Amino acid sequence: MPLILDRADIPALSHGYSLLGSGGAGEPTITALIAEHTGQWPLTVHRVDELDPSLTCAGIAVIGSTIMVAEKLPGLRPYTGVIEAIERWLDVPMAAVCNAEGAGINGFSALLPADDRVVVDADLLGRAFPDLDQMTLLVDEVPGIVVTCGTGANGVTLVADARPVDVERVMRTATTCSGGWSTFAVGGFTVGDLREHAVPGGIERALHLGRSYLACEETTDPDEIAQRLGGRLLGSGRVVGIRQEAGPRDLTTFQLTGADGSVLRLVAGSEFLAVLRDGELLCSSPVIIAVIDRPSHRVLQVPDVTQAMDLMVVAIPAPSWWTAQPHRLRESLPSRWGFDGLDAP
Repeated sequence: MPLILDRADIPALSHGYSLLGSGGAGEPTITALIAEHTGQWPLTVHRVDELDPSLTCAGIAVIGSTIMVAEKLPGLRPYTGVIEAIERWLDVPMAAVCNAEGAGINGFSALLPADDRVVVDADLLGRAFPDLDQMTLLVDEVPGIVVTCGTGANGVTLVADARPVDVERVMRTATTCSGGWSTFAVGGFTVGDLREHAVPGGIERALHLGRSYLACEETTDPDEIAQRLGGRLLGSGRVVGIRQEAGPRDLTTFQLTGADGSVLRLVAGSEFLAVLRDGELLCSSPVIIAVIDRPSHRVLQVPDVTQAMDLMVVAIPAPSWWTAQPHRLRESLPSRWGFDGLDAP
């Protein structure tokens, strides 16, 4: 049966999307506020297998600098232009929408135009990842994909049938024309395609994670918090060192000293990529690494981590889509970005 969401679910969803960000994808505060004032509540969210597989669908997200979103605010219906561009190109209406990235600032995306289109609980990442060519439809090489991105002043860039790497390059370039961030949509697929080529149940998972997290507000035991989140505690301790590493892409390492004397090392790009304890690799992407400030219980983004913070680090299971086939796993490991020695078994 469909998932029914009410305005009262927004705080839980926000916390859930923060956790699924693995330290990236931006804070969902702004899009949560837009969702609160958009559409008719309660909202109905449909599971993939509840809908006609022939329904056309668009995946939507914000791309570019999530920090800039707070400086150049989106409107209440931010995705209208990019979805309509796909409809004009394909000459068919988009009957449904789903999340292109079900995490962070983008977790609420599919709920924003919900009064116009059916909302499908599936998304094209299932957690935060930095690159557009990691979208599940492109990883699985689904044919006929069309992507659009706003370029400012109501302009839209559209790429059809391009190589995944070209989607990443062209769309990132287009965001510079729009002031550092823009709305983004992907089309050319159906709800039936989502059954095989997307991560199902992301909205429901975020809601469950957020509710579990809010139930931990009075809990100080890191092991209990990890257990309630369905994850495992990797360690806790105080930040004693932060270092920028040389490499193929920006890489930051955070060193924590635990009360038991162990040394925990967090490795991060735009998201947390891997965790080591006393030199032993504990886990890495696509596992979701949630870093939580112990005094405030705040889920932290990578830039939020500073010296002397008291943190707990929790591993939350990756969406099974990413581990189901070797070619998918390759696109989610740290080695994909040239970071050697960080791929956990």
